[in-house]
Amino acid sequence: MTFFFVYLGLQANILDVVTYWPTIVIFTIFAIVVKPILYIFLLGLFGFRKHSMFQTGLSLSQVSEFSLVVLLVAVQMGIASKEALSVMAAVAICSIILSSIFISKSKLIYRFVKNFVKIFEHHSKVHFFESHIEQDLENHVVIIGADQVGGPVVRYLHKEKVPIVVLDFNPHIVQEYRQKGVNIIYGDAGDQEILEGLMLNKAKLIISTANDLTDNEMILLEAKKSKKPNTVVVRASDKEQAQKLRALGADYVILPEEVSGDFLLNQLKSHWPQIRFPKKS
Repeated sequence: MTFFFVYLGLQANILDVVTYWPTIVIFTIFAIVVKPILYIFLLGLFGFRKHSMFQTGLSLSQVSEFSLVVLLVAVQMGIASKEALSVMAAVAICSIILSSIFISKSKLIYRFVKNFVKIFEHHSKVHFFESHIEQDLENHVVIIGADQVGGPVVRYLHKEKVPIVVLDFNPHIVQEYRQKGVNIIYGDAGDQEILEGLMLNKAKLIISTANDLTDNEMILLEAKKSKKPNTVVVRASDKEQAQKLRALGADYVILPEEVSGDFLLNQLKSHWPQIRFPKKS
């Protein structure tokens, strides 16, 4: 892959980039603006909600490397010109840089464009992953993230028949737990509408295994709106984040490194001088 991009760079001509810069600008705008809109339109036909449509369209806004491979083959076969290769290489670089910036600022951008994206929603058709929880729950447990950290908690509570609502953005996990009869919602904790569907104001316990600080801050702010007392557990990447989350009202903050250290210490205290650990890692 490295050799390919080096070779591609040797084939491109910087003078062509300067000469055809208006074309580069037009194609770059098409890639980062028109292309996401097309994806949003198609996803709307399948019944996805606006937040899923926006995130997917934004993630696919750059020009792919495969298109450069196809174009390079076309140049070698004499079907396309070397100028076209130089132009598309520049478009790829610009679109990748801009889309990376936009993805990092996606939460902020979404606030401004969500009303526009809503136009493409089809309210008469809802995708399987976008369905809501129909029953009205109270004193339930909300678990955000059902993979490595949250998965064992979900399985235990479901086995004990504790009322739960789970949120995860992995479609495979969502499909697996729905087949088991778990109340699970597909989506991102950064979506305000998704949080409303979790019924946080009626929950007894809220556990967030998401490591995004902004998402956890939003969850804590939503939990504060509840008139009934609830316990909120969130995850932090470091001690600085943990302090911020505690200041916002988190009852307990999960720090993976500290949890691992506590587990090792408890195992040593319980089994020393014999060294014995659970077989399942």
